[in-house]
Amino acid sequence: MIVVGQALRNQTGRSEFSVTARLGTSTLLSMNASALGQHPEAVLDTSIEVELNTLDQFCEENGIDRVSCMKINAKGSELNIFKGAERMLSEQRIDMIMFEWPATPHYEDCTLLLNLWKELDRQNYKKCNSFFFRSVRNGQRRFGNAVFISDKFRKNNLPEL
Repeated sequence: MIVVGQALRNQTGRSEFSVTARLGTSTLLSMNASALGQHPEAVLDTSIEVELNTLDQFCEENGIDRVSCMKINAKGSELNIFKGAERMLSEQRIDMIMFEWPATPHYEDCTLLLNLWKELDRQNYKKCNSFFFRSVRNGQRRFGNAVFISDKFRKNNLPEL
């Protein structure tokens, strides 16, 4: 494994990355005021400047032709990552995508599951599975995971689906 000091996005450049006091809530997006009121432990601790790259450009720069499985946990930035992977997705060069999705807009400009699903469907990726994994005391669902596979991979490897 090689750690790369970059954040994936739909454009290259630099951006502030919010490092929060609570492990697992750091993000390129800002937490919205209502979510922060419910989760004060996710308050901004510090921010760091990070280099942004697109998945398309990263793969091209590193000679990566195909990705078997891509796992994303980007705290609301998933759609931006998908948009930065336009070529890889449109050419069906990512077989499987697993990502965490928010059920509520915890972050400013956060994309919820329906729009993520629409984008992947546009690229001929179909949902294979999804499930909730976190809810709060009142029963409201907060996050889930989803697995999408490309039509090409499904036809070649899982024709029964």
